[in-house]
Amino acid sequence: MLIQGIYIGTRLRNGIMALLYKKCLKIKDLSDHTVGKLINTLSTDGERIQRGIIMLFALFGAPVLLVAGTVYACLVIGPMALLALIIFTLQFITVSLLAKKLGSLRAKAASVADKRLRSISELLTCMKIIKVYTWENSFMEKIFSIRDKERAVLFFMRVLQSIMLMSSSYSLAFAQVVTIVASILVLGVVTPVEAFTLITVLNTMKVAMDIMPTALRGLADVIIAFKRMKEVLLMEEFTPPQQIKDPGERARYCVVFDQSTFAYKVEIPPEGNEPNANKVKTAKSKLKEDKKIGYGALKSSEEKTGLLEKTSQKPEQGYVDIPSLGKLIGICGSIGSGKTSFLQAILGRVEAISGSFAINGSIAYVAQEAWLNNATVQENILFGNEFNSAKYERCLDVCCLKDDLEILSAGDQTEVGERGINLSGGQKQRISLARAVYSDRDLYLLDDPLSAVDNRVGSRIFSECIKGALAGKSVLLVTHQVRFLSKCDEVIFMKSTGLMATHTHDDLMRIDTQYREMINSVAADSGEKDDEKDNVPAEIKEKEFVPISNPKSGTGKLTGKEMSVQGTLSWSVLGAYLKASGGYLAGIVLLMFVFLNVASQAFPAWWISIWLEKDFPNVDPNCTHSCETIDIREDPFFMHNLLTYGGSPVLILLFGVSAAFIVAKITYTASTTMHNELIRKVSMATMTFFDTTPVGQIQNRFTSDMDQMDTFLSTNLELLLYYAFLVFVILATVIISSPLVTIVIVPSFCLFFYIWYRTRPSIRDLKRVENVARSPQYSLITSTIKGLTTVSAFDKTTNFTTKFCAVLDRFHVRLVCFQFVSRWAAIRLDLLVWIIIVAISTVIVVLPSGKAASESGLALSFALQLSSILYIIVMYTNEVIASFTSVERVDDYIKNVPQEAPAINIHQRPEQSWPEYGQIMFFDFCMRYQPHLPRVLNKLSFRVDPMERVGIVGRTGAGKSSITTALFRLVEKESGSIFIDGVDISTIGLRDLRRHLSLVPQDPVLFSGTIRSNVDPFFERKDTEIWEALERVNMKKKISAMPGQLEEKVQDGGSNFSLGERQLICMARAILSKSRILIMDEATASVDPQTDALIQDAIRTSFPDCTMLIIAHRLNTVLDCDKILVMDKGEVAEYDSPERLLENKNSIFKQLLSASMK
Repeated sequence: MLIQGIYIGTRLRNGIMALLYKKCLKIKDLSDHTVGKLINTLSTDGERIQRGIIMLFALFGAPVLLVAGTVYACLVIGPMALLALIIFTLQFITVSLLAKKLGSLRAKAASVADKRLRSISELLTCMKIIKVYTWENSFMEKIFSIRDKERAVLFFMRVLQSIMLMSSSYSLAFAQVVTIVASILVLGVVTPVEAFTLITVLNTMKVAMDIMPTALRGLADVIIAFKRMKEVLLMEEFTPPQQIKDPGERARYCVVFDQSTFAYKVEIPPEGNEPNANKVKTAKSKLKEDKKIGYGALKSSEEKTGLLEKTSQKPEQGYVDIPSLGKLIGICGSIGSGKTSFLQAILGRVEAISGSFAINGSIAYVAQEAWLNNATVQENILFGNEFNSAKYERCLDVCCLKDDLEILSAGDQTEVGERGINLSGGQKQRISLARAVYSDRDLYLLDDPLSAVDNRVGSRIFSECIKGALAGKSVLLVTHQVRFLSKCDEVIFMKSTGLMATHTHDDLMRIDTQYREMINSVAADSGEKDDEKDNVPAEIKEKEFVPISNPKSGTGKLTGKEMSVQGTLSWSVLGAYLKASGGYLAGIVLLMFVFLNVASQAFPAWWISIWLEKDFPNVDPNCTHSCETIDIREDPFFMHNLLTYGGSPVLILLFGVSAAFIVAKITYTASTTMHNELIRKVSMATMTFFDTTPVGQIQNRFTSDMDQMDTFLSTNLELLLYYAFLVFVILATVIISSPLVTIVIVPSFCLFFYIWYRTRPSIRDLKRVENVARSPQYSLITSTIKGLTTVSAFDKTTNFTTKFCAVLDRFHVRLVCFQFVSRWAAIRLDLLVWIIIVAISTVIVVLPSGKAASESGLALSFALQLSSILYIIVMYTNEVIASFTSVERVDDYIKNVPQEAPAINIHQRPEQSWPEYGQIMFFDFCMRYQPHLPRVLNKLSFRVDPMERVGIVGRTGAGKSSITTALFRLVEKESGSIFIDGVDISTIGLRDLRRHLSLVPQDPVLFSGTIRSNVDPFFERKDTEIWEALERVNMKKKISAMPGQLEEKVQDGGSNFSLGERQLICMARAILSKSRILIMDEATASVDPQTDALIQDAIRTSFPDCTMLIIAHRLNTVLDCDKILVMDKGEVAEYDSPERLLENKNSIFKQLLSASMK
């Protein structure tokens, strides 16, 4: 029956996980779900369903055993045996009520765990920016706080579970005492034969009662798991865009809109809420009872979620006609005007609340934030399509990737790390563009793909790829680089009102004032001419980016295969767990209370044996009936014996509950201590560790492994210790009662443990293999959710489903092997146990012992319990060893994850006023990301004087962003030095270094929380200061219009803000930091030219006394810098003032600037 349960449970789990993954591929957006919650649902909830199904199958034989036991007990002792059935029935009702309570606690624990995993997922995916901002402690405290709440719920659950699991032992003791005491009080006599036969029968019935609490607990887990899965399955699915059906329209248009209005769904608070923090909190709580859904007009992506003030106004409608097939349409507008939302609407990701629309043909999509798979460069470009050599080479050429492949360790076979961590922003975007070009689709949606590349590369991509390779295709190009608009066939100008103006560039320049002002303002600032011809110097075009060292020597493999520990489980793992639980004293206390719990449950049987031995001293142990009738009530010690025996259940309950609390306290102290230490070690790990370790492997430690430690290890360890002490008590009782059984017990148990010892390594290693096989699932789920729009746009849901099912099958093959091998060993050991019991019983009954009948009955009744107990011990031993492999994996990370330099070097701390001036000096600085990779900075030497503004330019991959990495010591140097105000930064603590530097990153990151917590995470600034910073970056008007204002909710990754808006908020964060040194890494790449001009003005006014390093692709943004640093091949190619560089006709900077002005 259990085999069938394992088979059906595994198939059900496999099917449900595949179904949930398919659903994830279809959802429109995550809504209130997070990646962490989805992973938790697919992993731990799926496992609970499988375990619950297995336990339900084990429950089938329990009713038969209970009925048969009750009938036989009535034949032995009469109707009084029905009292035992009544007690067992009451126990079942109590357990059912506890299971219901346990279900509600399970739902609460899962909800808290979702929050914890959400924060951990955010920590892992944004680790680089967290380290730069020195927010590790803040995130750790947040996770620790959530873990404490989770621990409180789990502790209460664990106590209830322990009471449920031990309820059969409590009810057995009560049933024995009540039945025997009632028989004595009513009949006045109970013989040893009757008493111990009843005890034996009730012990047999206990086996059925043991199954019920576990099965009911499993059923409660299954119900909660199904409810959580139902939430996922009911999430709103996106509707793929319809195809144009009219033949005339198909021949003319690529997209047809018919009076269409698009909007994001938003939650609207009840009326009367003012836009302040307190009112917003009230509205959020009321939404749980009365959810109101409203629509916000398609203006910007910040209205995806959150609370919006209710309004009677209808969303503004925007109408646009997409011109004929095969044309290039440019889309421009200020940030937040809805450019990305417009493309999302075409993809079916934004709801059409009125009208309709249709597309013509298949779609290729390039997201504003490039999404790449953890696969090779070639696999990312092919994206499941067949390889065509000529076509592939053409894509590499037009997307300017050939030079980049030369510097990668294995060319296009180089593995791309998760989120493209080993590639520059420009490289990621160009690979994403190459994927679209290779797909050969009808309609191309390009969401600002040129913002991440330098001007020269951008110009080449526009001319050779967008205008060349995609000639004849329908292309919608979102861009902030206005110099390309004049070369588009049509231009869609998005306005902040949601309206769109669609004309040619020349017509818009003539009739639209806003458009004309935007173009002219940029042209005036940079001297760009829209009609200027391509005047890129030949030497620039032909220049190859030669690798610094021979890169082809590498294998291209970035992430290593997750390895499992080999051999016997080390005692150091047990030592680590014991230390985390509170040390040896905690272990001794745990053992003591478990032993007292077992001893208290054996006490009634011992006492009835002593009592009946005194009243029936001459009864033959081999007599099967009462040889004489004695009224026990006439015994002068009757009341003493009765009260002692009758009061024993109180002792059992006292020690049982005490043991439950002690075990829960110690085991959850251990798991929480190891969890928190794991968080500390991972938070302080080197960036190289995150670059080479898939997030799924790390998440596996915090999901399945921690669930094993929290739930299964705690339960299984308690039960193992309980039954181990019970076997000790049984054997001691049997040997004392009948010493001759020793000749049977010793060899039998030696054989038993030999067989178990031989099967243990297979079970242990299969569990290790199973644990390792979980990680690819989490990595694939995380990656898929992040790239959901791209996967669905390319219609690759079937490919990803097939890939996930393959990963799932590999995992379940290992899981089934582990469970079947465990069952195979259990069946053979169970057979051996019955042989042992027969031998022991024969010795007790046949061989003379000289003991009284009560002692022999006690020994025989105890010996018969071994039939179930030894099997249970083997089962729980295997389970504990299997669970300890999770402890082993967590302990391995705690001990072996490579750590960064200390946060604070107590022997070398800079002055509090450091850096006082902001001077930066590089001396022969060399750096590489990994030992086998080429140098990214090679003998770099230059000096930045105090308060200088230095623009850093160069082609993609030249090493510009690596300077930032070096300054923040995200990767340690290979040689050379960096000095800031005369202090060698390699000698001071990382926290002392990083907290005195500010960064506006290339990939803007917002964290879940509020606007305030994102710009002022330590709540050190006044509201007036925050509003002033937001005003300087042109975000005050936007945020002040939100219901929550500074307390407005920010979703995961800032997904309810556009990329440009996220960049502006990061800029406000830097303004509030007031550091002496500011690094801006492509900070304005995702904003429109007018906003860029505002930001440049804000930089000049907000950082007058600050040393600034400005990494830029838009060369006009660094023309007013004091100096220009031109990077090439990781070295300084040029370093001088822009005036001098422009005076030099052979200057690389001058040539790059000329290349950008076409």
